Amino acid sequence: MKYYEFSEDDKFINTFKAHPQFNHYAVSGAVYYNSSPIFSGSNRDNILSITGSGVSLYEMNIDRSGSYINAFVKKDGTRMGFKTPGVTTSQENINWGALSYGDTITRNYPMSASISRKLTTTSTHNGVTLNITASALENTARKYRFLSKHFDFNPQPVLNRSLLTSSVNFVYIPSILYGSTIKRGTIRLDYFFTGSLIGSLVDTNGRGELLQVSGANSSKDGEVGGIIFYDEGVIMLTGSWDLSNGANTFKSSSAAAAEVPSWKNYFNTINDGNAPFTGVTSNISASFGLSYQGVQNTEVLTLMAHAPAGEVNYSNNPTFEASSSTYGIYTTSSYNVFETPGTIANVVSSSVQNFSASFEPTTYISKVGLYDEDNNLIGIAKLAKPIKKENRDSYTFKLKLDL
Repeated sequence: MKYYEFSEDDKFINTFKAHPQFNHYAVSGAVYYNSSPIFSGSNRDNILSITGSGVSLYEMNIDRSGSYINAFVKKDGTRMGFKTPGVTTSQENINWGALSYGDTITRNYPMSASISRKLTTTSTHNGVTLNITASALENTARKYRFLSKHFDFNPQPVLNRSLLTSSVNFVYIPSILYGSTIKRGTIRLDYFFTGSLIGSLVDTNGRGELLQVSGANSSKDGEVGGIIFYDEGVIMLTGSWDLSNGANTFKSSSAAAAEVPSWKNYFNTINDGNAPFTGVTSNISASFGLSYQGVQNTEVLTLMAHAPAGEVNYSNNPTFEASSSTYGIYTTSSYNVFETPGTIANVVSSSVQNFSASFEPTTYISKVGLYDEDNNLIGIAKLAKPIKKENRDSYTFKLKLDL
């Protein structure tokens, strides 16, 4: 078998950018991802082995019970460890310094994430009233100020509000979903009440402003109901107007007071501690839609494998020899070994019946093997259909590997 070395002109690394579409529908405390139901298995209520509705990062431990696949690292001189120390229940507050060399630290799979919601209010500390959660994002918001004045958290006389001293409804989208960032101009929030659409927010201009574009309260169309941090996947909702225009009320929880549907209670019961309940003012009357496109960058290695003319014309496949071939190795005595030559099958087609065409080396390429510098096979690229190669043919196979 002959080996060919890739030249510098045969290797390329490119970045493939994709914009996958994501659609979420939330109702009764559960989020349905791209209209996919939650499947149960033989051992788990959710075959992804995650709690509630979410996404599994590597989709490991599918419908497993008992023994799970775990990530692990051993303590050694390289001082490599997990980014966060809390890895399993028994090792929640592990002291790295107290471990002995050779000890194994594990991290549980699956690693999952899901959309969550948090309604934040102001609190007073040392005489200062502040929304602590909003203030933590003030520095991050500075990079978006060139897009819109709504990212200025300080008191705004023109906007008649201050995000630092207001209640804010946060919706968190994990990066496991969208990738590098959320594509501008693609996000849409829908608010449904008893199945009817009563309000929609869209970042129409791609500047991070979530504008109401439709709803029962048409007087608020064009109003900014919140802002979106594209890179961080954080939505801040501040619109407190009545989306149903006085037609509906509900309770965010069974013990809460009745309130009107507004963007400040968007995604209620979704990982926010409010349990769904039934009744006249049930919070399951409200349901929510969230759609957007992500930006996912994938490094792609492209390799050009060449099969030159006059080469790659021999095969170790047994069918390469004629069926009548007597190829073999024989010994005549303890000291004599001879090899009988085999006959290569002639597969060249003849246009004349009962007549064999002139012989020409012919092979069928079905696989391309990739080897390291020590000639160890590290990868195989399989062709969907074997390619016939005659002595005069020259082929180049384009191999792609996502990194």
